[in-house]
Amino acid sequence: MRFLTKSHLISACEAARRLEISNAAVSNALKSGRLPYVEKTKNGYQIDPDVLEKVFADSPGLAAKRRRKSRVVERSEIEELRLAKVSLEGEIKTLRVELDLERKRADAAEVDRDAWRKLNLSLSAGKDT
Repeated sequence: MRFLTKSHLISACEAARRLEISNAAVSNALKSGRLPYVEKTKNGYQIDPDVLEKVFADSPGLAAKRRRKSRVVERSEIEELRLAKVSLEGEIKTLRVELDLERKRADAAEVDRDAWRKLNLSLSAGKDT
């Protein structure tokens, strides 16, 4: 369970600003009881901001805000993916160079092995005679 602190609460004007709706819409929701408030002070209503999205989920302003936020996230994700791609392409190039070197070493080892095998066979054939 979350405990509310006074610093967590927002005014009706701030709620309207965050939702991008009119002050009157927030005021009407408060008066009708649709939007609950935590405290009513001489400066006005104090509202829990977490309740706003639940009450005004169908608000056009909130929907537009969500779309803008998702575009920002998508753009940052795209940039992250681009950077990751560049990094991975660099790793691939490095690994291909290393693979080529290892193939050359393996080829050289095979040539060396064949030479030793040939020498061994010739020495073995010399002992038999």
